[in-house]
Amino acid sequence: MKFFFSKSVTATTNTSSVREATLRCMVHFLSETGPTRSHNEDSILTYFFNESATDILCMVADGMGGHNAGEVASKLTCDTVLAEVKKQQSAHQETILADALLKAHQEIIKAGKENSAYQGMGTTGTVVRIKNNQLFLGHVGDSRLYHWSPSGIEQLTQDHTLVNQMYQQGEITLQERDTHSMKNVLIQAIGTAQQIVPQQLCFANTLTKEDKFLLCSDGLYDVFSETQLHDLLSMKDSVLIIEAFKTIGYNRKAQDNFSAILITFTDEHLEMAPITKEQNIMS
Repeated sequence: MKFFFSKSVTATTNTSSVREATLRCMVHFLSETGPTRSHNEDSILTYFFNESATDILCMVADGMGGHNAGEVASKLTCDTVLAEVKKQQSAHQETILADALLKAHQEIIKAGKENSAYQGMGTTGTVVRIKNNQLFLGHVGDSRLYHWSPSGIEQLTQDHTLVNQMYQQGEITLQERDTHSMKNVLIQAIGTAQQIVPQQLCFANTLTKEDKFLLCSDGLYDVFSETQLHDLLSMKDSVLIIEAFKTIGYNRKAQDNFSAILITFTDEHLEMAPITKEQNIMS
């Protein structure tokens, strides 16, 4: 398990002549093989673009494929997305993230053509950029992004699965969707489909200290109900939340690798060492 505690920020931004503190992002995360798998095909990325922690990139990728190629696909996707976002700092954030996922799609297909062991490998990809109190999303697959606030919890991503498509078309109920034997069959994944259309989203509200965001693979959310996720995210101690995810995931014998990134916010000023290259984690 890994944790990251970021530096404070005192920067401000003006909106409609009102002076608002720019929030400092704090990130805690885990990525576990789990009790039933032999190796971990998930990859996670957390990257801080500045020492004030007002500009971050976070991503969860859940790989799939034979001959241990799943972790190759998920890591290649994280590497590619980070490189593409770094190259396109001035572009519109929603477009950057979607374009970066499309680039990763091309890179995985290319790797499969060059190495037979990688043919058919693929991955989900759920990536967020938080910059100056705004959140942007790019998403393919069935990893998820949840938003928590005191008023409730909301899933911001659409599951790109056959069963969710059936639910949206009115063919099955919500309960049937969540318990269906084929609920993890993807209709979109990076590297495996001929064409992908990433979900793009700009979170409509300006972020506050009350907001929390959870990125996670299906191995994590499969062992929790949405009500249970809400209750866990209601706890104030982020370290305890991550510990609870790990403990419950193992106790409930999660059937897959499980990964989570928890993003919270503060406007407090804390004297801490500047962020170093080693504190930008990709695994």
